Amino acid sequence: MRRDKELIRKLLLIVEAPESHLQMSRDPFERHDVPPKPTGYVRIENPGGMDNITAHFDLLIEAGFLRGGLVEGEPEFDQHRDGIVAQCFLFNDLTITWNGYEFLDSIRDPEVWKRTEAAAAKVGGVGLSVLLELAKAVAKQLVKERLGLDLG
Repeated sequence: MRRDKELIRKLLLIVEAPESHLQMSRDPFERHDVPPKPTGYVRIENPGGMDNITAHFDLLIEAGFLRGGLVEGEPEFDQHRDGIVAQCFLFNDLTITWNGYEFLDSIRDPEVWKRTEAAAAKVGGVGLSVLLELAKAVAKQLVKERLGLDLG
């Protein structure tokens, strides 16, 4: 599997959006000696490969961008009237961390993301830490172009 930066961005945006997942109520009398029940799910439209998405969720947790975890087992599928197929991945307390928001806020704007991807492609690909620095540089350039401010 190759790390897919576009999928990483998409997953962070999905987890952040309240309409994309549901928090399930937690039983206050739940036993602590049994595996916890899922606390919610993330719904992903047109997901592609399930294993790839699961692996990228794991990478985001390992990188410290997400906290919580996916529940083992097969995701559920649903289909809407408009033909959109979605997978629902169950999770336990899945949230974006400070570092996750720092990364997401740097690549959220579609224009920043487009320019960041183009810059990364010119050097043959980069890791997430360099991608973050590229995104910051691109954002500063856009501030200069749009507002005339030089952020250095």
